[in-house]
Amino acid sequence: MSLTCSTRPAGAAAPLNPETAALLVGIDGGGTKTELVLCSPQGQVLQRNLRGPSNPNAVGIERAVAEIAAGLDAVLPPGQEHVHAFIGVSGVSVGDNRDRLASGLAARFPRLSAQIGSDSRSGIASVPHEGGCTAAILGTGCVVFQHDGCGALRRTGGWGWLFDGAGSGFSIGREALRARLAFEDGMALPGPLVETVGARLGGSAFNTLKHFLSGDNCTGIAKLAPLVFDACDAGDPAASAILAHAVAHVTALVRHSRAAQASPGPLILGGGLTARADLLVPTLRQALEPDAPDIIVPTLPPVFGSCRLAAGSPGDDFTICFAASYPAFLKTT
Repeated sequence: MSLTCSTRPAGAAAPLNPETAALLVGIDGGGTKTELVLCSPQGQVLQRNLRGPSNPNAVGIERAVAEIAAGLDAVLPPGQEHVHAFIGVSGVSVGDNRDRLASGLAARFPRLSAQIGSDSRSGIASVPHEGGCTAAILGTGCVVFQHDGCGALRRTGGWGWLFDGAGSGFSIGREALRARLAFEDGMALPGPLVETVGARLGGSAFNTLKHFLSGDNCTGIAKLAPLVFDACDAGDPAASAILAHAVAHVTALVRHSRAAQASPGPLILGGGLTARADLLVPTLRQALEPDAPDIIVPTLPPVFGSCRLAAGSPGDDFTICFAASYPAFLKTT
């Protein structure tokens, strides 16, 4: 039986019976932003909300709870009790982050039926595949998970943006900033990278550094990472060296992660750096030769995977309905 799925912008959802409808909430939280989507059991997107970062390693548990709670308040219908959620958050598998996040949200939403897991689960669930796989999440931080095909995940890296190494958006942005500082010291030649970073900083690098050295500095530095990819397009050798260093680090994590698995499966890439998959994927594939796996960049966002996990085991119609209704909400949020 085929499913007809209409699209409605935020605030124009179809009427629902709160006594019978089991609504779904998918959440994808990271070091830069948190996305929440409310959808029907059939995959119809009903609401979407964007909040600030919720990786507890980057912003702390209190702010992580606050950002997710504010998003839930924005998307949940008043009085709705039949809601299942999957909350995928980067950094949640480190230490006692999962338990503390669960406790904080349970106090605010006692009737919400929620699972909390790594954002890598959301990325894996957004791609149809059989058996195990490797998931590399390259966002503000950098982490690789090996999925055994039976639900178990083994983590490599992912200790937080300050320690995650060259494959993170923070690290790439920091190297771009260092290149600009070397130029201002007279130790580096001009080029597309140092020029665009200088323009982004808006004058004196020192004044901007004072901002980065206090407050929410990781997000601001990670936002410089796209400038490295743009400078690579322009043939900038400094940018190419930064990218090569990042890919080498990710390659080492991926190889280590896959070595313990007899049939490791494809490599699924997620995170903000995949916005430049056109440059990242060929470079990573070449670095992984001669035994490079299939590399998959999901066509639907990781929040879709969170919605699928909240739904349990939905069929193909769920994917079709979500894909048809989600784009309208990108224009209204």
